Amino acid sequence: MRQKCFEAAKELSVVLSALSNPTRFLMLCLLSEKEMYVGQLREELGTSKGNISQHLRILSDRGLIKSRKTGNRVYYSIKQGKEKNLIKKLRKICCPDLKV
Repeated sequence: MRQKCFEAAKELSVVLSALSNPTRFLMLCLLSEKEMYVGQLREELGTSKGNISQHLRILSDRGLIKSRKTGNRVYYSIKQGKEKNLIKKLRKICCPDLKV
């Protein structure tokens, strides 16, 4: 039983550490509603392409997002699962007016 709880806590800590950065949190809020490419994220967040790419790499390394390539664009979205549900709930609490 403790091992199961420890593993769940370990998975949650990965998500929470990703959410500890405001830019990554907002990116995940946006991606919880629809898939987006870097240009769309840059426009929504008002930051540089390099900054967006850096945060996407962190989220990808932590296994929170997935990508698919169409033509010369790469679209990003949150992987399905309890992490996505958590992010959607946090979005409703913290950013209820965020329009995607």
